[in-house]
Amino acid sequence: MKYNLYILSTPSQAFFLSKMPELIRNGVLVLTVTNKDFANRILKYLDNYSWKTIHIIIVPSNDNKNNRSRLIFFRVWLWYFKLKYSGFEAVHFGSYSNLFQLSILSEYENLAESYLLYDGTQILAVAKNRMDLNHKIRRFPKSFIFLNFKQTKIDKLHLVSPFNLKVGKKDKSLKISCSSKYSGLVLDGEKVLFVGQPLIQLKIITETFYYQCLKALIKKFPNQHFSYVPHPKENPIFVSKIKQLMDIQKFDGIFEYELFKSKVFPATVISFFSSVLPNLSFLDKRLKLYALNIPESEFLRKSAYDDVCITYEFMLAIDNPKIEFLFPVAENENSITLKNFEKGVEKI
Repeated sequence: MKYNLYILSTPSQAFFLSKMPELIRNGVLVLTVTNKDFANRILKYLDNYSWKTIHIIIVPSNDNKNNRSRLIFFRVWLWYFKLKYSGFEAVHFGSYSNLFQLSILSEYENLAESYLLYDGTQILAVAKNRMDLNHKIRRFPKSFIFLNFKQTKIDKLHLVSPFNLKVGKKDKSLKISCSSKYSGLVLDGEKVLFVGQPLIQLKIITETFYYQCLKALIKKFPNQHFSYVPHPKENPIFVSKIKQLMDIQKFDGIFEYELFKSKVFPATVISFFSSVLPNLSFLDKRLKLYALNIPESEFLRKSAYDDVCITYEFMLAIDNPKIEFLFPVAENENSITLKNFEKGVEKI
């Protein structure tokens, strides 16, 4: 019997894999993590599945003084792992840029089918970039080359997601449906969640425009109770300013998991272009989802605008349920209003 290999590094990768049970069969699970606590957070999403073996590999972190010894240990472990498992039917991996995942994949990419697992809208960039004939896989650093890690090529790739993706000629899009049921979940029509993003820290838009959008939302939905879910990388000072407009709500785990834990959940979720929106669209089709469409003139960087447009176009194509778009229009220097539009055509 040939086994399937699953390589994960984050709780979100495990969460989305757990919602696609048809992918999990005869599995060998490898976790490349920086500590065992993080591994336990990953495993809690996969408790309902049986694995032939589970390998937890502690890999180097950015601030660890033992990085060299851990990298050597990882190289020795991979050598023994290849001796034990000479081949797999398929290799499922969660990150297209994680060096440790790519190192394991490189040992088997000529011996097995390669599947990139869904982990949010990052997969859109991978699909688009692989359609570019000049696209290259992340190059290994000198420390990896010195220890004789094989450079990954990934000539052919299956991209796994809940959506139909446009892919290159050598690649395939594998659409997987969510199997979870929500018969006991009650949606509260009077509550709204806004999912924050670190757009100010990333120099995508200004703090003023971000804050004006939040104020405009409150005007747009005057009878709703708003809660703001900050991104971990957002500036705490700015989040405290938002507290003047909305309640601040923080989750222990990944956002999407709160949908499964909750007995009551807000019926409306809004963000700029967070991957939470398409993720929720396939996890529960009853939700009302809104994306704030940032005008081109508000972007601080042209490259950021080009990248975000890919995500917006993808969201516009989702039709079950449809993600509604809100377009900010300036009223004066100090305020904006929000207009509805669909597929680029404003609806006043």
